[in-house]
Amino acid sequence: MKSLLFSPDVALIRNSNAHAVMSVYPFTPQMAINQSLINVSSVPVFTGVGGGTTSGERSIQLAFQSEQARVFGVVVNPPMENELIRQIAQVVDDPVVATVSSEHDDDIGKLNAGANMLNVSGGANTITYSPPASADIFAELMAKYRKKK
Repeated sequence: MKSLLFSPDVALIRNSNAHAVMSVYPFTPQMAINQSLINVSSVPVFTGVGGGTTSGERSIQLAFQSEQARVFGVVVNPPMENELIRQIAQVVDDPVVATVSSEHDDDIGKLNAGANMLNVSGGANTITYSPPASADIFAELMAKYRKKK
């Protein structure tokens, strides 16, 4: 995978030509959102299952449910403890992707706990695209439409 779309926006996901989608967002992960992303995407989807605002048994259940919904991998955020990563890795067969955001993160500990991959936040060697908000795209289109009249 050489390009990764970083977005939970289903319209952008459907109209992207990225090789995969990574959908993590700053809210409690929900299966309804994960299922929508998986259903609309024509490429593999990695979905967030917690680490910051969500943790514990809920993250384990979200990881399991995401796997059942055909996600390509589950993503855990930096605050997630290695023991919880271990528990998730024992429950799912899909890849567990642990995000690291600084040199102080325990990347080796995350891998030893069962993470299959590391997502280096802001430093991956893939093309990561965070698209503009839909409102910004609409603003551009409406400005063009107004000029035509």
